[in-house]
Amino acid sequence: MKIYKQFQPLPLCVAISVALSGAAWAEEEELKPYTEPDSSFSLGAGWVSDDNYYFSQYSRADDKGFYPLFGADINHRDDETGTWMRLRADGGSLSFEHNRQGDWKYSIGVDTMRRNYPYNYNTTLKGSTKEIQDVSGSALRDKDYKVTRDNIRLGGTKWINKEWSVDANFRSEKKEGARPMGAGYFAADPVFFTEPVDANTQEFDASVMFTGEALQIQAGTYVLHYDNKKEAVYLMDGGVPYDLPGFGSPNVDNYVSALPLDSTSWQGYVNGGYSFTDSTRGDFRFAYAKTTQDDSFYEPTQVGGYKDLDGEVAETNVRLGIVSRPINKLTLRATYRYRDKDDETPERQYKNAAGPAEPDDFYVQRDLTTHTVDTEASYRLPMNWKLTGTAGYEKIKRPDDVTGNIDKYKETEENTYGLRVKKRFMDNLSASLQYEYKDRDNSGLEKSAAQLDDFDPIYTAERTRNEGKLLVDWSPTGQLSTQFLLKAYEDDYDLRNQLGVDEIKGYLVSLDANYALNDDWELNGWVSTDRQKQDQYNGGLPRSGPPIREDFKAELEQRGVAYGIGVKGAITEDLKVGAEYNYQKDKNDYDQKNVANTTATDLDSIEYKQQRVKLFGDYTIDQQSSVGLSYSYNKLKTDDWTYDGWTYDKGNTVDQDDNEIVHFIGASYRYSYQ
Repeated sequence: MKIYKQFQPLPLCVAISVALSGAAWAEEEELKPYTEPDSSFSLGAGWVSDDNYYFSQYSRADDKGFYPLFGADINHRDDETGTWMRLRADGGSLSFEHNRQGDWKYSIGVDTMRRNYPYNYNTTLKGSTKEIQDVSGSALRDKDYKVTRDNIRLGGTKWINKEWSVDANFRSEKKEGARPMGAGYFAADPVFFTEPVDANTQEFDASVMFTGEALQIQAGTYVLHYDNKKEAVYLMDGGVPYDLPGFGSPNVDNYVSALPLDSTSWQGYVNGGYSFTDSTRGDFRFAYAKTTQDDSFYEPTQVGGYKDLDGEVAETNVRLGIVSRPINKLTLRATYRYRDKDDETPERQYKNAAGPAEPDDFYVQRDLTTHTVDTEASYRLPMNWKLTGTAGYEKIKRPDDVTGNIDKYKETEENTYGLRVKKRFMDNLSASLQYEYKDRDNSGLEKSAAQLDDFDPIYTAERTRNEGKLLVDWSPTGQLSTQFLLKAYEDDYDLRNQLGVDEIKGYLVSLDANYALNDDWELNGWVSTDRQKQDQYNGGLPRSGPPIREDFKAELEQRGVAYGIGVKGAITEDLKVGAEYNYQKDKNDYDQKNVANTTATDLDSIEYKQQRVKLFGDYTIDQQSSVGLSYSYNKLKTDDWTYDGWTYDKGNTVDQDDNEIVHFIGASYRYSYQ
């Protein structure tokens, strides 16, 4: 036998040493991201092809031109102290965090966001961000309106030991800009003006937490304060008080619009959970909150000369839950929720000094008490079947007295019953079928003398609901996975005096699929369609003539379809590319049929279509550097007639781009390091 010395077996101790060193090296590589974290930053620019409204509704890219792109995720670990620092930047967000795991943590962050209103306003209004606005302050010209939100966040956590910790967070947000508004009377053109936005919102919450083996509990407080720098809008017309058409001579109601008042909210809470045994656990939450509003009105009220609302609302919330597994195959759940809203604001008359007083001249207290119980039982049957039954009850109690223009019920009660069956047919195929039935009843009707045509609001009307859902997960091959969803529902309302919503029914069908062509390439696609139809009976007394009710039926229908397809993969080890296409269409129909003494006609349908094509690629230059390139085509088309031919007083108009097309190209450089 010929033996090659270079292939002689190693001694056992040497072999074991080599094996252990290899395992240690592999473990070190796995832990490397946690001990030597990656950091990166990117710089680039984007180009927007056209001025736009919808494409940039929540960004600053509403004008044609170039925009800077920047992002960063910088991480650092100090091995000597065991502390971490992380800096993140993305668009309008910047945050910094410093912590030592299990000991302490603090953070600071700033964010900015802008809301662009997606319409074109051709207006004579001047002073849109001020309290005093002139409706004929300039010649007609195009204007865009925006509201910006800038906030700063501070947070900190301290772990006293393995069981106790304290946490505190503060957030301050400033909103500025102008929000389009309007006011008017049915007999004349309305007036266009804006709400000048200049408000601060401050939030603070602090809590202490105990984490034991069986008991976990958190107690804390939350405070919110809203401070509005503007109290009202005063409309002028060439320097004199504005005369709202249809109201006669100018008075304070014609040309002054009050703005939201300052308010303060406070809440104290205790929540947590307790494990009674290994198979039984309970959870709880107790909270008490109070909101006050005592900011001064822009002027004393007509009746009583009140200078403020003296508003105060207290709310108590309780939640108790338990989950238990008495035997291996049976799981039981139960939850009780209680909510009590106590409106302590004085019910005072504020206007209509000449009388007689009408219901709308008073503030109306809106107390509310809700009891909700939800139960569930699940049992695992043989052959991978699982059966779940649910039952629920909700009772809502409202004030006994009636002040306002609609009838009210003192109480509504709703019972819910459900059944769900789930089956795993194979390792790659499972399905679940669910049915739920709800029945709502009302009692204690209090009729309003001001309401001549009795009807039930949708939230108190007697109603039965039937809802079913089918969900299927199927992966026919290791490369292909699919998910199918079918949901259908029907609400049937018991009309009183043949007025109000009669029936709502609809469905949703969707299919999602993902296919891996190979280790480098992947396809995905989805499609969905939905439909909802609502039948509603409307009626009222004519504004002049004998009291004959005018009734018509509105058949409202919304239909939607959406689908998308995408592909991504690697052409080479260094070059990765992808493409996406998304389409969405929503159509609303407004059919109206005569019932009695009317000449109602159908309204034109409104349709929105959106399309988006996105192409993107990323090329790796070396282990630390890469470049990215993206392109998107964005199109929104609509035949919304809502503002067509709509004219405000002074010739002001509002319209929208019914066929917006925007191209976007972005390029960036990314650098990574440890």
